[in-house]
Amino acid sequence: MAAAPDFDPYLLPLPAPDSPVILPHRASSLHAHLNGRYADLAWPLAPLTGNPSVPKVVIGWDRWPAAFRDEMRLAAWNLINGQLRPTFLQGRGTAMRSRLSLNGVYHTTEQWKLLARWLEDRRIGSLAGCDADVLHGYGLHVRDSGRSRGVVVKILVSLTRLWALDQLSARPNGIGRPPWEELGVDDYLRAATGSGGGGELNRAPRRADHGAVAHLGDADGR
Repeated sequence: MAAAPDFDPYLLPLPAPDSPVILPHRASSLHAHLNGRYADLAWPLAPLTGNPSVPKVVIGWDRWPAAFRDEMRLAAWNLINGQLRPTFLQGRGTAMRSRLSLNGVYHTTEQWKLLARWLEDRRIGSLAGCDADVLHGYGLHVRDSGRSRGVVVKILVSLTRLWALDQLSARPNGIGRPPWEELGVDDYLRAATGSGGGGELNRAPRRADHGAVAHLGDADGR
C-alpha cells in the first residue's frame, strides 16, 4: 500500500461561493461581523485587523475588468488567507513577508487591478496569457510611468507575489515567472538621480525584493 502524501500546509483549498472572504484563523473578532462571502462583489478587509480606527477599505470587484474577475478573485483570496513558503523567502531580505497586513493586501490588489487593466488594453484576456515577455513589457511600462524607483520595486514585488501564490493555488492561473526574478530589477528602474535617489538599490543584490523595500503596504495605488 502506497504511503499517503505528506500534508502541505502551504497549499490552499478552493473556496466555495459561500466561503468567508477571510478565514477564521485570519479574522479579528472585533471586525468579524463585517466579513463577506467569496461570491460577494464587495470584500471588506477590516476583519484583517483588530485596530478599531483603521479605514474600512473594500475590494470592489465591479471595478475590475470582467475578464479577470474570476482569476483575480481567487488570487486575492489566496493572498488574504495563504502565506508564502519560508523556502521561497530565504535570501530575499526582510522586505518580502510571508503574508501581508490589511494595507498590504489592499495596495497589492490595487497593483494587480492595474495589471489587469493594462492586459485588457492589449487584448490579453487571462493571466495565462501574461507570460514572461508580457511581464517584461509591463515592467518597462511601470518604469516609464513616472513613479519613483522605490515604488516601482514595490510594484514588481507585488507581481512576484502574484506569481508565487499561484504555485500554491488550488486552481493555478498560469501566470509567467516575472523576468526580474531571474535578471534583477535594474532594467526596470529609471536612472538614479542624486545621492538619495537609490543608492541602496545600486548596492543591493540584483533581486526584485532586496532590502531597499520597506514592505508592500507602503506601495501606492496609483
